[in-house]
Amino acid sequence: MFDPLGALLRTFGPFVIPVALFVAGLVGYGVLVALGRAGLVETSDDEPAESGDGWRRR
Repeated sequence: MFDPLGALLRTFGPFVIPVALFVAGLVGYGVLVALGRAGLVETSDDEPAESGDGWRRR
C-alpha cells in the first residue's frame, strides 16, 4: 500500500515539517489579510490608524 506521508518524508526528510508549518502560516495570514480588506474583521476605534512608522508609538 502506498503511504504518501512516508514517501514525502523519505524524499525530503524532516525538512518538510517546518516548510509545511510555514506554508500553513502563510495561508492563514493571507486569509486574515483578505478578511481585513473585505471589512469582515473589525478594528478597535480607540487606537489611531498606523502611519507606517513601524513599531514606534507616539
